Amino acid sequence: MVRWIVLAGICLFASPAFAQTTDCNELARDNIVAKTEWQRTDYGKLLFLSRLTQMDVNSGAEALKHSGQVAVGPIKIGPGTWSKERQQTLRSELDKFVSIDQLTNSAASMMVSSGDAVVAKVVSDCIEKAGGLKLTAKAVGTETAIVDMMWIPFPGGGAKAAALEDFTIVGAAVQGGVAYTKKGASLQDRIQRSVTLNRKDPKKDLTVVVNTSFGSKNAYLPPAILPAPPPKGKLTTTVEDEDTVAITSGGGGRGPYCQLRKSKETCAKPKNGGKLVTGSGRPAISTSNGETNRHVGWTPTQDTPERYCGVFWASTTACEVQVGISGRATATEEYLEP
Repeated sequence: MVRWIVLAGICLFASPAFAQTTDCNELARDNIVAKTEWQRTDYGKLLFLSRLTQMDVNSGAEALKHSGQVAVGPIKIGPGTWSKERQQTLRSELDKFVSIDQLTNSAASMMVSSGDAVVAKVVSDCIEKAGGLKLTAKAVGTETAIVDMMWIPFPGGGAKAAALEDFTIVGAAVQGGVAYTKKGASLQDRIQRSVTLNRKDPKKDLTVVVNTSFGSKNAYLPPAILPAPPPKGKLTTTVEDEDTVAITSGGGGRGPYCQLRKSKETCAKPKNGGKLVTGSGRPAISTSNGETNRHVGWTPTQDTPERYCGVFWASTTACEVQVGISGRATATEEYLEP
């Protein structure tokens, strides 16, 4: 389960008294590539991955060298895997469960909530100087979210309040603070108003759009629960006993050389942490001198996911003639890819 505490983007407005030209989102997007502390949060990783889909391949490769391997949800990527094809695949993977555009548009306030104190202060200072509507969203568990609204007057003298025009939610329903979602509700100078939402499906995006008399802004939360990693693929390989077994009978006249039957066991076992495929075991015969199944042969003795065993045997009553067989047990092992 992945839990998110994500702040949505900050709305910047122009006014006669103050013209704000700084893009706090762009500032945050630059920092997400330059810093590594963001890796403590999954949404920071998602923001970084979304940036990789929008950068040229060489810049992305340099960013990955700086960050090392990044893993979030079902996605894992590192410096050694980056290419134009991997970039296209990454965007396709992200598109399955997150809105890349909304993620990057919320970069500034996501960095504020990332836990990186240095970057958070830089971005927060930018937001405070901009003025306008500050709209943030944070997850409480996986099914509840809180949206905070605050009006920040423009520096140099601006309106001390903004009137709400409308409050739109996609992916959730209002549970508390209904009065602050109604047309005409007043957002006063730096007074925070909170609205509690119930997420309809934690596996889907949540978006809140607020329009005021001075402009609008949207808050965004990625899915609270990301898809599980796809199951690892299964691989198969042939495994065999490490030693070759050799057995002979006859070849020296009567006495100990002319025993009716002699045998030795050989076993194959898993070597990659998997299981043997029952029914796949076979003898790998290296040499054979004698009529098969009359003078020499193979008899299976065990066939389980843990062991495949059998005995090579040799038998002759013509004591002066030696018969023999050598080889080892083999079987197919099935295991998960690393």
